[in-house]
Amino acid sequence: IKIDKVGGLPTLGFADPNALVQGQRIVAVGGPVEGGAVTPGYVSAMHRVSSVRDPVNLGRTLQLSDTIQTNAVIDGGTSGGPLVNVGSQVVGVSMESTSAVSGVGLNVADIQDDVQQILQTGQVVVSSLGATTADVTSDSAVLSGVPEGSRLVALDKGGPAATGGLKVGDVITQLDDVKLDAAHPLSLLLRSRFHANQRVTVTYSRDGVSTQAELTLTSQHPTCA
Repeated sequence: IKIDKVGGLPTLGFADPNALVQGQRIVAVGGPVEGGAVTPGYVSAMHRVSSVRDPVNLGRTLQLSDTIQTNAVIDGGTSGGPLVNVGSQVVGVSMESTSAVSGVGLNVADIQDDVQQILQTGQVVVSSLGATTADVTSDSAVLSGVPEGSRLVALDKGGPAATGGLKVGDVITQLDDVKLDAAHPLSLLLRSRFHANQRVTVTYSRDGVSTQAELTLTSQHPTCA
């Protein structure tokens, strides 16, 4: 939310994303219809793949990687509010989960760069392989007999992946020296570690054979659709 012609508003700073650990005490802050809400809880788990309710397209769900799992109750009234530590620093943003088991939060590392881009340029630009992908978790990798990583499900004509020789069905397992896993999903790496026009080495698996390709990343504007 951008507020014009108003100054002196209090703000919260970001916590060090590397300092968040399992068992840490946090608080979910929200604004339900009845008024403000503050719900205490703990970090139950880190780097989880979670399904959450799409805040833009009602009735749809989103699958997010590298989320924070908490026992703090997060519902429609709390979703979108900050998760803060005992030092009043933002460690994440709460999201309403499709599961009744736990609450879910976006890690501050996933939103920090986007916030800075919006403040500096008014928009968000992330690097892209020119492909639509689906995460292959460690569990699904065992069941399907492919390595953990990110499977290519569609390629942009003339995009980096297509011109580099990759095909639909290939599973990307590594970018440069970073292996893809629950803590380092492809979408997060493209947002936070790499940038447009950067040359990267992509390691991928096809029919059980590991191969490498040199690609130059392009840029894209992420959408909520």
